[in-house]
Amino acid sequence: MTIAPTTPDKKFKCPPLHPVKERALVQRGLTALEDAVAISQLDGGRVVWTVHSRVKGVTIYAGHGVGHFHSMFMATTQVHSTLSEVADLFRAHESLTSMDTDDVVDSAALYHLALPTPNHPRNYVGVQWQALAPAVPMVRKRDVCMVEFQDDFEINGVHGWARAATSVDVEACPNLEPSQGLVRMHMAQFAHIFQESATQPGYLHASLLFQADFGGRLPEWVCDRLILKRVRTLGSLDGQLHRHRLGRTHFLLPHQLDPLSQSHICSTCCRRFGRLSKKFHCLKCGHVVCHRCQQPWRLGRDRRCQVHVCHGCSLEPTNPSFHNGGRLGSITTNPAFLMRNSSGTTSSVQDSSVADRSTSESGHSLGIQLLQSPLDQLLTRLHGMDNIDRRCTAVLGSPKPWDENYVPVVLYEAC
Repeated sequence: MTIAPTTPDKKFKCPPLHPVKERALVQRGLTALEDAVAISQLDGGRVVWTVHSRVKGVTIYAGHGVGHFHSMFMATTQVHSTLSEVADLFRAHESLTSMDTDDVVDSAALYHLALPTPNHPRNYVGVQWQALAPAVPMVRKRDVCMVEFQDDFEINGVHGWARAATSVDVEACPNLEPSQGLVRMHMAQFAHIFQESATQPGYLHASLLFQADFGGRLPEWVCDRLILKRVRTLGSLDGQLHRHRLGRTHFLLPHQLDPLSQSHICSTCCRRFGRLSKKFHCLKCGHVVCHRCQQPWRLGRDRRCQVHVCHGCSLEPTNPSFHNGGRLGSITTNPAFLMRNSSGTTSSVQDSSVADRSTSESGHSLGIQLLQSPLDQLLTRLHGMDNIDRRCTAVLGSPKPWDENYVPVVLYEAC
């Protein structure tokens, strides 16, 4: 049932996972997402949060009573966006370019355990590897093997979407310290949590949670510095979203732009151009503006394409979903929920009253519900494959649209 990446990385040999191991990885990711949503709640959550600092609209909290790992920090802010847009920004199965921080120097997709479907476009489960180069002198590079889980959720009647990652051990990703000098770190919690704002329609409450053991013999203050550097990247989320919107819109062609020679004043501030003044074309409206009234944007995942857009066009909403109150109306969900019961297994609960009576330790007492996705079908099918020895026989070149049933990209036949 394992889905092979469309561009497998040559550094790793990724044999098909045993169904028991695959189900355990999916369950591990599900647990990480549930725990992250529960921990991120400032009121009534499982962690006591205190304000650490505030900078440029981002509030950073320090967590207490979080176990034997190093400190846990969480950054929060408000962004003008939708759940569908932030989920599209973090499409891990399409590009391995990290949206997390600049210290990620290399990454690879090891396994795609579940890809989005037309009915569930915001679900994803996969195993990934990342190499990090901490911007601290005398600190060696780190690497981490993790399972990432993305899904919608609902807590206390508020809709949200989250992506959570936690460290796992897989045979395809051994310890690389002897061969490449990478210190294996253990990521306890790393998650982006987005919840719709109840007071500001069209806005999301965004949280970035991080807790990790960086391995080696790093002092605690260095670990705290590295964690704080990572969570502070939430402040750039609004710019990433704006860049993402611009990259999905159309720009004018050269023949559609106003002639520079016939433009004598800035179309925005109406200042007259001098002989040495530099003129810029806004590639959205085609008008000519001065350097004060435009902003260069580097678009694309690699940010190699630079375009100039005037401030007026930059501020205009480019996502039509903002006009309907901040939520896309085309997303459909089933009434069942994907839940973890007290025995640690995953079950599909059709009656919401049964779900409300669940009192698992992962935070369901807060009313957390994960909207049903193909993951419950994946776990059910894997449960019936425990005693079957299977081998991979064909890998399709790219994922095909799925129906409501879980259709794997990798086909298997019994030996």
